[in-house]
Amino acid sequence: MTMSYTPLFKLPYPDSAEDSQTWKYWQQLAQAIEQAWTPQLISAPVASWSTGWGANADNPCYAYTCGPWAFISLYATRTGADITAAASGSIADSPMCTLIASLFPKKIITVPMRTSYVHGSAYVDVNGTASLASLAGTAVLATGQNVMINTMWPLIGMIPAT
Repeated sequence: MTMSYTPLFKLPYPDSAEDSQTWKYWQQLAQAIEQAWTPQLISAPVASWSTGWGANADNPCYAYTCGPWAFISLYATRTGADITAAASGSIADSPMCTLIASLFPKKIITVPMRTSYVHGSAYVDVNGTASLASLAGTAVLATGQNVMINTMWPLIGMIPAT
């Protein structure tokens, strides 16, 4: 028996078999797995910007899905007033944007954030709002500085509910 392979993951399936129905099932299964796990770039804008934030002109935001996972890259420019952290790094949460509904996580996702000048943390809540949560102690995120967030999360109920 000779085997064929799906293009991306090289999943094997028989070219033919004595039981043609079994062969068809194997072929369909291999092709379905291949299709489900092929990365799909989301072509629509992935976020709407909150007041005080905007898209970075040089690095657009993008997202793609691969199987049950979402991969997000947000590049935002601070357009509002400077944000200054306390010595502890505390700041008032600053919503940066809201993702499109198909990308909402099932639980809050905490992620690292960085700029060319400072680091901190951010989170994405179950309503798809990405918010800046903290900065390094006494750091200032000035108007015109860019924030970078790169993360991933499951899109289906893979995280147990609390």
